[in-house]
Amino acid sequence: MSNTLSAIMGILQAEANASTLEHNAKQAEAQAGYEKYKSGVEARMQGAKDRHVQGLQRARFARAGISLETGSPLAVMIDSATQASMTRALIKNRGEANAVILKDQGNIADWQASQTRNMSYINLGVSIAADIAKYYTGGASGDTSQTQLNFQGMRTEREARSYNIPAIQESRD
Repeated sequence: MSNTLSAIMGILQAEANASTLEHNAKQAEAQAGYEKYKSGVEARMQGAKDRHVQGLQRARFARAGISLETGSPLAVMIDSATQASMTRALIKNRGEANAVILKDQGNIADWQASQTRNMSYINLGVSIAADIAKYYTGGASGDTSQTQLNFQGMRTEREARSYNIPAIQESRD
C-alpha cells in the first residue's frame, strides 16, 4: 500500500511540474509573438533611417550640381538602397528565427508536461501492481512460509500448483 500512496503523491507532484511546464510553454509562445512584433518595428524604424540617409545623399549630390540620372552618384544611391533593404530583411529574419526558437521551446515544454503526467500514471499502475503482488505473496520475496499462510484456504494440491507454491500438507493425527 505504501507504493501506491507514494505513487499518488508522485501524481500530485507531476501535476504541479506539468503546470509549471505548461506555463513556461505559454510564456515562450508569448515571447515568440513579441519577437516577431519587435523585429517588424525595428525594420520599419531602420527603413525610416534609410530613407533619411538617401534623402541626404540626394540633397548633397544636388547641392554639388551632380546629376543623379547616371554614373557614380546613381551607383552610390542604388548601393545604399540595396544595403538598406538587406539590413531591414536581416532584422526581420533575426526576429523570425528567434520566434521559431521560442515556439520550439514552448512545444518542448508542452511535450515534457504531457510526458510528466503520463509517467506519473504509469508509475501509479506499477505501484498498484507491486502492492497487489506483495499482498498475495505475503510481502516477502522468496519466503514460502508466509506465502503458504496466505493460501491456507486452498483445498487441493492442484490449486496450490496453479499459483506455483507448494501445497500445504495437513497432519492427520
